Amino acid sequence: MNIRFLNLMIMFLVLFSCSTLSKNMTKEGIFSINGGRALDQSWDESLTFRRISWYVELNIVFDLMMGKVSKNSKFYNWFSDFDKQRIKDCSELYMLITYSSDSSNSTSRSELLHQLENNQIKLVRLRSFTDNFHMHPSARINFLDKYSVDGICLNQSQISKLKSSKISFPGFNQVSLLN
Repeated sequence: MNIRFLNLMIMFLVLFSCSTLSKNMTKEGIFSINGGRALDQSWDESLTFRRISWYVELNIVFDLMMGKVSKNSKFYNWFSDFDKQRIKDCSELYMLITYSSDSSNSTSRSELLHQLENNQIKLVRLRSFTDNFHMHPSARINFLDKYSVDGICLNQSQISKLKSSKISFPGFNQVSLLN
């Protein structure tokens, strides 16, 4: 009788755990790049990103990482002179790194961009940072080669908009872009 009860409990747990896999979920965490190199310089500083990942069942459908790069950060050396001219007037600069498993669905990069534009926040292409990011060992080890990399250049009035921005995709909880 105990074996029968144990088998019944195991079967119930397996069925119950499988039924919870149909839920959409959002996970939040931290991703860091440790150390870097640009031309003849190298450093041990870390660049930390807030990471938000959207899953359907156990499949990632959208991944977002966002980190602030200050002008006194060693990672600022990843910007070319041309890029530095483009971002020189930024009060704050964030790097936005995104991945979408399917650009045609509602949890896509284009949907994120639409929501950012509704808050008057626009992205800036910064090619040299993108190239340096993709060549970094942490990006290569974590298979981030399919991720898009953009800058968000903010003036003083836009900083509070970004900090209060919430991202929402259909079927998922709303999340703050920054903590």
